[in-house]
Amino acid sequence: MGKQTGACRKKARTPFSTHCWLNMSLYMVLLLISSLWLKDTACFACTFPAVDMEARPQAPAPHRSSFHDHVATAVGMSGSSSPRINAAHLKLRMAIEPMRASQGKSFGDQYYPEGKTEFIAECHMPTDRGMFRLRSYRYRGAKIVTRNGERVLEWTEMEPVVMVSGDLRGKEGVVVRVHDQCFTSEVLGSKRCDCKEQLDMALNYINQNSGAIIYMPQEGRGIGLANKIAAYQLQDNGLDTVDANRHLGFEDDERSYDCVPAILEDMGILSVQLVTNNPYKIQQLTDVGVKIDRTKPSLVEPNTYNVKYLRTKAARMSHSLKLDLTEDGEASSGLSFGSSSVKEAAASLAAGKLIVMIDQQRAFLLASAQTVSASALASMSRYTSGVLWAPLDKERQVKLKLTDAVSTMLLQSSGVAADSRLQTLHGLLNGTAETLELDGHILPVPVDVDTLKVEEVDKFQASLLLLRSAGLETVACMGELAPTSGEGRMEDLDAVYLARTSGFSVTSINDIRANAA
Repeated sequence: MGKQTGACRKKARTPFSTHCWLNMSLYMVLLLISSLWLKDTACFACTFPAVDMEARPQAPAPHRSSFHDHVATAVGMSGSSSPRINAAHLKLRMAIEPMRASQGKSFGDQYYPEGKTEFIAECHMPTDRGMFRLRSYRYRGAKIVTRNGERVLEWTEMEPVVMVSGDLRGKEGVVVRVHDQCFTSEVLGSKRCDCKEQLDMALNYINQNSGAIIYMPQEGRGIGLANKIAAYQLQDNGLDTVDANRHLGFEDDERSYDCVPAILEDMGILSVQLVTNNPYKIQQLTDVGVKIDRTKPSLVEPNTYNVKYLRTKAARMSHSLKLDLTEDGEASSGLSFGSSSVKEAAASLAAGKLIVMIDQQRAFLLASAQTVSASALASMSRYTSGVLWAPLDKERQVKLKLTDAVSTMLLQSSGVAADSRLQTLHGLLNGTAETLELDGHILPVPVDVDTLKVEEVDKFQASLLLLRSAGLETVACMGELAPTSGEGRMEDLDAVYLARTSGFSVTSINDIRANAA
């Protein structure tokens, strides 16, 4: 019985085992086919924007750009599916492999692929101000940031939108504001900054005239909303906006504008008048290829809650701002870059460098007659109209026997060699009147700096106050900045941009007055 039972069990188990393995094999094949189909579908969904499949029955085959392939390889996600980014500011740190220069953007001695900007849709947008057109885009790319003292690439995704008024295609000099998202002021009504007011001013302007606002979802200068609130907490405890960002491990400004040239090109905008107070933004946009014809300031009256923030932007980030309140709530006027700008400008003058001094909507190049070189004077002639003044103290005026009539005769617009002008400056500085026979080199301007009222200081008096703060002789050389093209005077924000790109320090008469008070 035992053997028979065993035989029976063996015979009974054989057909059952065969069927079992066949069923399991068939099941595994079906499961593999299903998983492959789902994988391809997922790859397609995360690579392309949503489309109307009925309107486009013959959709292109799933495709990933070389950028996605490179990122996937770098972060260990190689395969057929793209890296999934669930939020605009979720970033993946990328390892970098050497690439040819033709394949992307430079990162030290290596290169990484360009980001990709896609147009998504356009619609009519009725508002309280009037009817606009709203265009949406999607950008995927990388930006260079500093993390723990190391320069690295971080992946970023965002969906910029553009508010448009008027027919802009094929136009030059289109008024454009590149505005960065500020949820706290634009939605919640926060008074800690001036972002909402600047957005409102830009919307009002383009509605009444024409232009575009490119709205960039880059909260908190690119660090995100949660981190921005953490920075606010640090500011509540005494840090300013710059130090708060640094304390959290971020750079002063982590925004990226790589998608802006592609957006302007897609809209057919050839060049822009950029609405901004930020010279760093001007430089960033210029670096990525945006053609900026000129700038337009966006000056907002400060309030008691944001005046410290605005002063920090002026002093530490070179913003051109109109600050009508001091930190104590007292009235002031004009543009300001902070007290540190006066110290920096004084040090530059002592080193023989040119500096930019701004007086309301006018801007001047300034040098010390004691330290300036002939090459610096040649640069001054190149950037200005050619008319150069030499503010000097009253004591030297008496010693040189200068009169207003003599000063007027010495005026000449251009065509004088820098060496000759330097000789004239030295003559004014040393009190050698015979040098002044060289008519046309410099226009001497006698200035009383001992009995002046600080609140009434003009550009000539301010120049001597700045020299005095640097411990220099009170003879200056200055000329009004001229625009690079056309006639007239250079706008103040253009002058700030010139200063930053040319290595000049920049300050304002308002700052010099405050420093002398």
